[in-house]
Amino acid sequence: MATLNNTIKDTGVTSNVLTAENAEFYAKAMIKRLIPNLQFSKYASKPYTNGIPKNAGDTISFRRVLPLNLNKTPLIEGVTPEGLNLSVSKITATVAQYGAYAVLTDVLDMVGLDPMVVEASEVLGEQAGQTTEAIIGDIIFAGTTVHRADGVATRLLINKTISVADILTARGMLKKANVKPLVNGDYLAFVSVDVANDIMQLADWKDANTHIKDGLVTGAIGRLYGIQFVELSELFVTKYAGEGASGADVYASLFMGADYFGIPDIEGSAKPKMMVKSAESGGTSDPLEQRSTVGWKNLFTVKRINEPCAVRVETL
Repeated sequence: MATLNNTIKDTGVTSNVLTAENAEFYAKAMIKRLIPNLQFSKYASKPYTNGIPKNAGDTISFRRVLPLNLNKTPLIEGVTPEGLNLSVSKITATVAQYGAYAVLTDVLDMVGLDPMVVEASEVLGEQAGQTTEAIIGDIIFAGTTVHRADGVATRLLINKTISVADILTARGMLKKANVKPLVNGDYLAFVSVDVANDIMQLADWKDANTHIKDGLVTGAIGRLYGIQFVELSELFVTKYAGEGASGADVYASLFMGADYFGIPDIEGSAKPKMMVKSAESGGTSDPLEQRSTVGWKNLFTVKRINEPCAVRVETL
């Protein structure tokens, strides 16, 4: 309980000073968290996603008949040509499980000021989505088709920000590999906020994006040369710290077409499953019913199917 302390100062004036702890009002609404938009999973190739039936193991294989060389030699009348041998390549992928949970006590449930089960469900749901996004990003940004700023041979030589020439080179690499557009007739480029800032200062960008264009995907900041540019949260940016020229940081942008990667799982198990266990469900492991839990889990993997279908562009 707060008490008043009458203090006599040298001036002879009496003042009332509150010495006990001030009362504190708790707002019922929790402060909103700043969470990133998730981008990657919606661009997975459908034929290579959700591919494993239940009770059919944890590994899936994809097969591809390799293309044939062109045959420009005319047939000889009456002569049967030699038959061709077809070659098949195989890609395999094995799913893995991820998850996490939080423990809430019965005392917290009785005396706490906030609805912690609801809040825990929200924050763990956010963690599940962001974890899945980060796992996908790590895989798809690690592709083997690479272009570095100004065409330098190694990352240690990179000393320039992204240019129109780099953008056109990435576009040309996709086109020459016969990669199909991903959305609305366009390729997509996933870029960091800093790289996006560099792109938006290019004269070509300003000319192409003076007015809002139709057909942009969610998160796209604009379109240039048949490529839509999507900004990524820093949480999902691929960064090579100190690996550029003079120890500069290098950032990766991913230029992607259709059929680059898939997300194999078991009958939709890539989607995180949320679980709330009440204290009454603990059995002998929680005989006094002191703990409840909130958690999530999922089961999936990410597999690059066609390496030429994406180009990692590395720039300052």
